[in-house]
Amino acid sequence: MCKSRQCNVIRADRVFVFSLLLLLLAGCNSKDHSRAAVSGTVKLDGEPIKQGTISFIPEQKGPTAGTVIKDGSYTIPQEVGAFIGKNKVEVRSVQETGRKIKNPYGDNEITEALESVPHRYNLRTELTANIEQGKANVASFELKSEKNK
Repeated sequence: MCKSRQCNVIRADRVFVFSLLLLLLAGCNSKDHSRAAVSGTVKLDGEPIKQGTISFIPEQKGPTAGTVIKDGSYTIPQEVGAFIGKNKVEVRSVQETGRKIKNPYGDNEITEALESVPHRYNLRTELTANIEQGKANVASFELKSEKNK
């Protein structure tokens, strides 16, 4: 049995390292309470967006969350969910026009694809969602094209 000051320092170091390890392990098992799950639907002119993306950008400092929209629906799980509080929401969906254009990266032609969602829902978004902790957040959006304003 060691009674010297050096042995007490070593024991204290071991206790500190062990305590730190317990805190880290506890943190790995806990959920991030700054994020929340969110799901919903997205329609453009009454029709579900077949495929696209949706992003939640917090007005306060925090991580952006996003996912794909498929057949008008999306779901973001809590682990990578939207930041708690007010978020700007961006929706994008690129659609092929059927027109052939010169490939800017090669000599062949490609099918032109353009953003089908108006800029007021992405680049200059007017969409917002208030995300709450511990709640089944549902954020659905009915978008209008420029022609159906």
